[in-house]
Formats: sequence, structure tokens, C-alpha cells
Amino acid sequence: MIRFDTLDKKPKVYSIAVAAVIALAAVLVIDLTAGDDAFWLSNVVLSVFFLTSIILFIRAFFLQLRYNPYSYNTIY
Repeated sequence: MIRFDTLDKKPKVYSIAVAAVIALAAVLVIDLTAGDDAFWLSNVVLSVFFLTSIILFIRAFFLQLRYNPYSYNTIY
């Protein structure tokens, strides 16, 4: 019997949806309360969101490699 050293669960990227909702709420609050004066703050929030998304995608990719390195999800 061949045993592969893989994880039990496939990695999920639902945390990106949560981060998107938090970033959207923060930008809306900043835009509604501060107006045009805090445009730079909205840019900082969006930059942090995109950086977080990139980190989460890279983490999910490496977890997918550990889960099943020969799957189509890894190739995509």
C-alpha cells in the first residue's frame, strides 16, 4: 500500500472574502466621515488589503502543494 503524506483538508480561501468585506467597510466609513481630506487613508486601507490578499493566495498555494501537488487546483 502506498501512503502519501498529505493534509486531511483542502485549503480554503474564504478569508479573502472576509478581508474584502472589512476593507470595503473601512473605506466606506472613511469616505463618509472624512470626505476628500482622507483620500490617502483609503489608499492605505486598500494597499493593506491587496498585500493581505497576495499573502493569503501564496499561503493557499503552498498549502495546496502540501495537500496534493498533482491536482488541477495547483496547476491553475
